[in-house]
Amino acid sequence: MNTNLRRTSSKLAINSTINIVPYVDVMLVLIVILLASVSSILPSLINLPNVGQKSAKVQKPIMIVIYKDGKTSFNKNEKQDLPDIISQIKSKYKLDQPIVIAGDKDAKYDYIISSMSILKQAGFTRVGLLVKHK
Repeated sequence: MNTNLRRTSSKLAINSTINIVPYVDVMLVLIVILLASVSSILPSLINLPNVGQKSAKVQKPIMIVIYKDGKTSFNKNEKQDLPDIISQIKSKYKLDQPIVIAGDKDAKYDYIISSMSILKQAGFTRVGLLVKHK
């Protein structure tokens, strides 16, 4: 008998690989169940409450043009100094009015940045630059 065990043990090789086919089958079944349950749930409509008034009208921005000599103009009017333009804007508009600075291509960068800084110091909160896309 002892010889018989040795023969069978020498014929049997140890299989150290994992058979993943059952695991894949179980995962596919779970995915099918998940998809079937999700598709059966209909999205519900939510009735959201109204808050306050409708959004305000979009404000057209004020355009300040800075020329290469440092002079400025307000809404394509004649050239003026920036403090005069600021006083005109303050008398006609609120401080949250959007202001767009269009700097000439050949204007010094310092003129444009200092104009933005002066407008911010004057209390205007929405100051931006206008650029031309190629």
